[in-house]
Amino acid sequence: QTILEFIHFGCTSEDINNMSHALMLRDGKKVLRGAMDEMTKIVAAMAKKYAKVPKICCLDMPWRWKLRCLIAPLFLRRYARRFIAAYVPGRVCERYCKWIGFRRVEKGLFAIDTTRFVCSSNGSGTKDYFLYLGRYSKEKRLADLVAAYQTYRARGGEKELRLYGKGDALPKGIEQAEGVKVNGFVAPEEVPTLYAGAAAFVLASSFDPWPLVLLEAMSAGCRVIASEKCTNYPELGATWGRFKVG
Repeated sequence: QTILEFIHFGCTSEDINNMSHALMLRDGKKVLRGAMDEMTKIVAAMAKKYAKVPKICCLDMPWRWKLRCLIAPLFLRRYARRFIAAYVPGRVCERYCKWIGFRRVEKGLFAIDTTRFVCSSNGSGTKDYFLYLGRYSKEKRLADLVAAYQTYRARGGEKELRLYGKGDALPKGIEQAEGVKVNGFVAPEEVPTLYAGAAAFVLASSFDPWPLVLLEAMSAGCRVIASEKCTNYPELGATWGRFKVG
C-alpha cells in the first residue's frame, strides 16, 4: 500500500510533468523547427518579391503625452518612411502619425453600417435605462461607472444601468449593486434595439483609441456620455457628453 501511494505521488508531481514536457520538446523540435524554417524562407522570399510594391500602414494608435509617444520618432521614423501613406481613423491618430514621420496621412480607417442603426432610431423605445456594451476589462473602468451611477441613484434617479459584454475584469459585487443589471454576450441583431431603448450610452474608458460603439449609438439616436479618452471625439462633434477621467 505504501509503495502504491508513492507511485501515485510520483506520477502526479510536477517533476514527472517537467520530464514529459522535456520529452515532448525533444521529440517535437525536429518537426517544429523544420516547419518554422520553411515558413521563415517563405516570408523572406515574399519580402524580397514585394519589396518595391508601395505599401500603406494602417494603425489606430492615438497621440498621447506619454514618453512612449514622445520618443517614438527615434525608433520608428525610418520604418515609417517605408510606406507611401498611413491610414488612420481620425485626427488624434493623424497627429501621432505625423509626429512619427509618415509623409502622408489619410483618415477614415474605421466605419459602420449606419443603416442597421438608423432604422432602430425611428422607434421611441422605453428610454428607462443607461446602456454599456463592450468588454469587461480594466481600461473600461466599470467600477467607476457603477460608482457614478450609484451617485445618480442616491440623488433620486430611477433608471437602470444595463451592462452587456464578456470579460474577466468585472468588479466584485457589481451584480449586487442597486439598479445594475449585468448581462452576457448579446447577439449583433439585438444591438440596434438596445441602443434605441436606452436613455444614454455610457463609456468611461481610460484608454479607447476608436470606439465604434459611440458611432453605433449615435446612429440609433441614442445619447452618448463618454470619457475624453475616447479619441474619436473630434469627429463626433458637440452632440455628446464628454467628461475628464480622474
